[in-house]
Amino acid sequence: MEIPKSTKAWLLPAYNFNLIRALISLKIEEIPLKTLAENEVLIEVEAASINPSDLAFLQGGYQVVKKLPAVPGFEATGLVIAAGMNQRLLIGKKVSCFSQDEYGGTWAKHLITSADNCIIIDDSLSLYQAATLAINPLTAIGMMEMAETQKPEALLINAAGGVVPALLRLLAEKANLPTINIFRKKAQADALSNSSFHFSLCSADESFEEDLKIILSKYKSICAFDAVGGSQSGLIFNYLPSNSQLIVYGGLSNENIGDIDVLQMIFQNKKIVGFNLNDYIRNGNMDLNRKKVLDLITETKFQSSVQAEFDFEDLVKAIRTYIKNMSAGKVLIKMK
Repeated sequence: MEIPKSTKAWLLPAYNFNLIRALISLKIEEIPLKTLAENEVLIEVEAASINPSDLAFLQGGYQVVKKLPAVPGFEATGLVIAAGMNQRLLIGKKVSCFSQDEYGGTWAKHLITSADNCIIIDDSLSLYQAATLAINPLTAIGMMEMAETQKPEALLINAAGGVVPALLRLLAEKANLPTINIFRKKAQADALSNSSFHFSLCSADESFEEDLKIILSKYKSICAFDAVGGSQSGLIFNYLPSNSQLIVYGGLSNENIGDIDVLQMIFQNKKIVGFNLNDYIRNGNMDLNRKKVLDLITETKFQSSVQAEFDFEDLVKAIRTYIKNMSAGKVLIKMK
């Protein structure tokens, strides 16, 4: 196979908090591919996914800030077609990868990234599973590891309709931990049948606050996972029992957590901590958890859907579709 010296990629010329304007500015261009370092691989991308972190990156509101113009996209799957001196055995392998390197955006026909960011996969995985193997499973696994150090009696999951919450429920069952799930829409709450393991609440119900207070009072310690922020996160924190913690891993509300009862942090040993996937991967956990990730994503109980697939040239349309209904499932960009 002839190794390309350049590739087509979507380029972001400038960050823009107005997401629509950021989308309008995206352009396809031919970009050069740099010489591979010893631990790097060149991947012919088959498909890439769209995640909330990608949207935040376009707006300039994410932890990762690249020199502009930059290739966006953090997650993909494809075939390794070339490798640096230390990674030649990966040539010809199909991989799922996560990359936030300066030159490693996944919304491109080809991608250069560190071999440490790759998980070797086989054809038993669907294209959806292969293209979404890193961010969501590793987030769920990493946060469960944080929760287990606390040894809570139950887990609370805010914004419970996403993929990470679904994976957290699977891990909770394995750990014999009940979950309290907060949904924004009643239809979502109704879809998760209450059982000895899973309880569902709808934040739009008039009785939501009282229902939340009652169910949280049944436990001595809870670990809460929150991807929302804003006043609802403060409400949850204030009703958590003593010796509980709130793990924040997203900010869908675009608002600061508010109305925290500071005295509870002092006298009830309650904590708010953050989970940063970048730090988790940087500490070697992608390599340590390769088997756990594969086992989790291929669980027969885990069923998630792709709401749409788009060709490479239709990226902007794909993002617009995802924004309209993020809870409907992932949107994939197919490069061929």
